[in-house]
Amino acid sequence: MNRKVYSAKRGGFFLLAVLLPLAFAVWVTYRYAAGLGTLIPLLPLVPTVLFTWWLFFATRYWIEGSFFHYQCGWMVGRIDIRTIQKLEVGRTLWVGTKPALGSRGIVIHVGKVEEIYVAPEDNEVLVRDLLAVNPGIDVYGMAVSRINSTR
Repeated sequence: MNRKVYSAKRGGFFLLAVLLPLAFAVWVTYRYAAGLGTLIPLLPLVPTVLFTWWLFFATRYWIEGSFFHYQCGWMVGRIDIRTIQKLEVGRTLWVGTKPALGSRGIVIHVGKVEEIYVAPEDNEVLVRDLLAVNPGIDVYGMAVSRINSTR
């Protein structure tokens, strides 16, 4: 069975929101620390940093057979591509299931109420590959003309 992997778009806001406070804490501790023992207050940051790295480096998507798989930290799942009804390309979903790190990705509509937001590096490639499995998917949003012209 062929497996095609899509790397995740890693948005700058995600990095900024996590690394800036960490850098500030390290700077304050280094600047005002009297010795190595004063680094102990930074220990609670270690799990946070490890968790962030886990999300950052382990977020990915792949198609295997007729299933679309996603993984972002503890969020792991799969969707039968034949049940996807609609894709909204270039949109960001702020609430809901979001195994993504970036913005302007793809909102996948499965059934009447389920929405899953993913943000691959290249939306068009993923949409084309999903359409190859299920050509009946409705595609809306950014770059639809380019996607439809290559179908």
